[in-house]
Amino acid sequence: MRKELTVSAGLRQEYQSHIGGLNLAPRGGVAWSPFKSGKTTIRGGGGIFYDWYDAQTFEQTLRVDGAHQVDLAVINPGYPDPFVGGNVIVLPSGRIVQSPDMVQPTTARTNLAVEQTLGKYARLNVLYGYARSQTALRGHDINAPGLDGTRPDPSSGTVTQVESTARSSMHMLHTGLNFSLPWHRTSLFLNYTLGHAMNESDGAFSLPANNQDLRAEWGPAPMDARHRVSAMLNMNLWRGFKLATTVNSSSGLPYNITTGFDDNRDTVSNDRPLGVGRNSARGEGRWDLGSRLSWGFGFGQRKDAGGGTPTIMIRTIGGPADTSMGGFSGGAEDKRWRVELYLAGTNLFNHVNPAAYSGVLTSQFFGQPTSAGAPRKLELGVRFGF
Repeated sequence: MRKELTVSAGLRQEYQSHIGGLNLAPRGGVAWSPFKSGKTTIRGGGGIFYDWYDAQTFEQTLRVDGAHQVDLAVINPGYPDPFVGGNVIVLPSGRIVQSPDMVQPTTARTNLAVEQTLGKYARLNVLYGYARSQTALRGHDINAPGLDGTRPDPSSGTVTQVESTARSSMHMLHTGLNFSLPWHRTSLFLNYTLGHAMNESDGAFSLPANNQDLRAEWGPAPMDARHRVSAMLNMNLWRGFKLATTVNSSSGLPYNITTGFDDNRDTVSNDRPLGVGRNSARGEGRWDLGSRLSWGFGFGQRKDAGGGTPTIMIRTIGGPADTSMGGFSGGAEDKRWRVELYLAGTNLFNHVNPAAYSGVLTSQFFGQPTSAGAPRKLELGVRFGF
């Protein structure tokens, strides 16, 4: 619109033949630099976004249809033969179906950001984002037993219907501070994110604790870490050495508390105690420090097809320390043959990051982690480029 004001708009159409519908997705954005200095930029945008109803989910509705493949549930199974025992009950076969009212999952997103240059070497950015959906995928047993223990269709077992009826919402406030210093070509990134994510389902086949009350599943999303902090340092040291270091930390993730029993006799042992919401417990936080030290050299002159000096293009290759390997160190980027030696490590302090907490009240491991993140790993390697 003007030199300091940019406005963008677009319209996208999403279509899947086995769902159909006119899925129009409008979106727009604006970028405005209100001051002549150009050091402050305000950005905003929003729109409608569609998620794919993926092929793997659709394939399950075709395969586990009660004819090609059945879902068989055995209550009070025997051992070692599950069909032999004093109280064995074999339910009629179950199946997976697609809801006749299925629509393509839709999410409305919006964001507002402010970017500010601080002095010669720093830049601050603050971003608020919000996303909301009323049509996320969930599983729903439409043949679940009622209060009297009988199923609407006694000739069938569990009928898992994949439907687009689940709600979700996400609030996120992100703050980032970036430094780019000429001293040893040093760059430093500091990021902090405050988040809050809620939803009603963990996926297309995630069945609720109570199939008669789907709204009771509203709770923290599995990846709802309230606080996330990350930092990355890249710098050229001396005599061709380069250092890259990353730090990542997050607060505890939620997990579900269950009784350990199938109290409502729907064949799924995900029943929660009375008054306890979904994903109401939280584990411990996690943190990790990784680093990569490299030294490189090169020899031979690079030439382009015309015989002149080529434009140098550096391709980033992911490294074991989860830091950008970037180009070859030691001024080797413009050489025909390039060699780099590196030492990389993850979780350098060998910190135990607990995971997979048990939420089963009747388990001796209730409230305890049952696994952990990766331990310290060191890797010594060489890269050769030409």
